[in-house]
Amino acid sequence: MKERREATKPGTDTRYTYAVGRVKALEAKLISGPAMAGLLEEETQAEVLRALGEFPDYAEIVAAGDREPEEILDEQLRRVYELVCELSLGSTVVKTLRLKYDFHNLKVLLKARLSKAEPQGLSTVGFLTMEQLARILDEKTIDSGVDPFAGEAMLEAVSAAEESGSPVEIEGILDRLYYRLFVKNLSVNPFLEEYARRTIDLINLRTLWRVKAMEWPEEKLTENLLPGGTVEVGFFVANFEGPMGDLIPKVPDDAYRKMLREALSAYQSRKALSSLRLDRLADDFLVEFIRETKKFCFGLEPLVGYIAGKENEVTRLRTILHGKEKALSSDSLREVLRTSYA
Repeated sequence: MKERREATKPGTDTRYTYAVGRVKALEAKLISGPAMAGLLEEETQAEVLRALGEFPDYAEIVAAGDREPEEILDEQLRRVYELVCELSLGSTVVKTLRLKYDFHNLKVLLKARLSKAEPQGLSTVGFLTMEQLARILDEKTIDSGVDPFAGEAMLEAVSAAEESGSPVEIEGILDRLYYRLFVKNLSVNPFLEEYARRTIDLINLRTLWRVKAMEWPEEKLTENLLPGGTVEVGFFVANFEGPMGDLIPKVPDDAYRKMLREALSAYQSRKALSSLRLDRLADDFLVEFIRETKKFCFGLEPLVGYIAGKENEVTRLRTILHGKEKALSSDSLREVLRTSYA
């Protein structure tokens, strides 16, 4: 459906009253912070999976058996997106959120073709099957059963990406295309627009951090910055030179300055400019921001909040499951575990 621009108070669009009621009930099934802490204390990955099967959202998937942890998490997200897409009456906002998984799959397929390797890490969450994506890649055609919203975005992405023969360039090209749509389509009201623009900010902050950590030239930064954030791209370029500590006071947002100071403090204590702390802080910031949607009784915002809450849950479970597979301690995992939306 076509969303109209809402300049009114967030959470006031009554077209989604039934949908909001449903997602409020679904939110009650999200794994709580204490329950997630219990999973963290399980000794092995197998024990975590057994315990996970006791939660309503995962019981059927786990009980099916013979599923890898990533397949279980992927299946859970796929079910959530299919339901919320239906509840949202075809909202382009919800479709845009789901589309990122199709862009992820396209990246994987294009890189695999360039390197003549088997694609790894494909997701089933997006709109398109692997066969439909392959047809778009090979024949530049969209199957009749493909949602035009997703199909047309993929055709544009394939056309842009095929002009480059570099896996790194493909990553940047597809990110710019996706996040251009992301900002445009979430700008249906002030709250979602700010959420989109702050998402861009945090991607750019992490890009700046990584480029400086790797001691790459300024060109690497400009190639990967995304437009559309609350902080202009020019700020990052203008302040690229010099140590990170000198840049932090110039960042035009107190929350971002605090985030960078904490990440820099972790670096100075460990002598490694790892992005892990900044990644966690950035994700936590967005979770705290989108958690405000719990207060809304109407509008698209609670639907976006529920999707973000489920993705947060899956990210936390992925950290625990992969960590247990590698026999990492609970303390080590707790240090990188994102804050809970639930």
